[in-house]
Amino acid sequence: MSEDKDLQEELAALLGGGQGAVLDGTAPRVAPASLKGRLLASLKSTRRFAHFEDRVAAMLQIPVERAQVVLRAFDDPGVWVRELPMAEFFWVERGSALKDAVCGFVRVDRGTTFPEHEHLGRERVLMIQGAMVDVVTGERFGPGDVSEREAGSSHAYVAEDGGVDMVHLVVADVGYRFGDVIAGPREPAAY
Repeated sequence: MSEDKDLQEELAALLGGGQGAVLDGTAPRVAPASLKGRLLASLKSTRRFAHFEDRVAAMLQIPVERAQVVLRAFDDPGVWVRELPMAEFFWVERGSALKDAVCGFVRVDRGTTFPEHEHLGRERVLMIQGAMVDVVTGERFGPGDVSEREAGSSHAYVAEDGGVDMVHLVVADVGYRFGDVIAGPREPAAY
């Protein structure tokens, strides 16, 4: 049976049409009032980044349950702040040992270059989505890859144009220097 047919049967069953009913537009059905709410709630609870929960929790030094909340908030446009022309940031909570670190997700528009910056302390990056190529070393990092840079190192990177924006989690001790501008720890978003 095709995926489309399976999906039609599942939707028909949800709408009260029973097994084998096909949604072909000939016999519209009225869905129960609670169906929309249940469907939306299930979409919100989707854990599309569940495979990163343990790693995000470890990097941010927070419980896994809080990492789950952080990763669910990822799709809320209200938590992202555009601070550079090519990048948005989602600053997140972190354990007390990281209070002086820059911690958050960085979403870089696909096909653009994140500008050169110096790491004032050690930087750890976990790739979540898309891919980046380090302009200095030529290294490519994709989902699940980890990149580490030492204090005093600098680089720029390109977010590959692969159909999705590049997203990574960054934990940077102390912060960054962009030319004469220093960027340090930020308050986490309300989520």
